[in-house]
Amino acid sequence: MKTPKTKFQPATSRPLYDGVGHEYRFSNGLTASVIQHQYSYGGQNGLWEMLASDSDQPLGWLTDQELETELDNLARKTP
Repeated sequence: MKTPKTKFQPATSRPLYDGVGHEYRFSNGLTASVIQHQYSYGGQNGLWEMLASDSDQPLGWLTDQELETELDNLARKTP
């Protein structure tokens, strides 16, 4: 199962369509769903899609480095 190369470890992981879904949980109570499969934004190009619990707009076409930046920003947020 593919996992993004970031400093964060997913709390849960599961197969999703032809790819994978990961959930990240942070001490500030926020979470992020990170997916990569044939229907996700960028999935067919090996890129990640992320939806943060404090947003209704997914971020797509993220490289591992861009994903790490977004996860880091979410972890640092004050809810």
